[in-house]
Amino acid sequence: EVMDVKGAAKYSLWRGCLCFLLFQAYGVHSESFLLVADRSLKAIFEVNVTSGTKEQLPFGDLPDPSGLDYDHVTDHVYWSDVSEGTIIRANRNGSNMEVVAEDGVISPVDVALDLGGRNVYWTDSG
Repeated sequence: EVMDVKGAAKYSLWRGCLCFLLFQAYGVHSESFLLVADRSLKAIFEVNVTSGTKEQLPFGDLPDPSGLDYDHVTDHVYWSDVSEGTIIRANRNGSNMEVVAEDGVISPVDVALDLGGRNVYWTDSG
């Protein structure tokens, strides 16, 4: 399957369940990228929407990444892990990985950030 992202170069999508988000970062090093959580490959990828190149973020082998969101202020990627019952965050470079929620989390499917209120929300199918 091939997808065209706002006139960007075309790239192949991976098989399996995908969750993706498009972000535009502004500033000195402005960039547009797409974050993709691939449950079958157990990874989160960053796709450059200008060139179409994809790069696996250095989070290691993730058990079951599902929904994700991005905080452009802190450069944190947040994702839910369905099988582990956790909400996790890390910098895009792989540093500072930490579990931000696990108590009362059963099977989190998606995650959303309230950047103004500094809150994390998630949906849970459990």
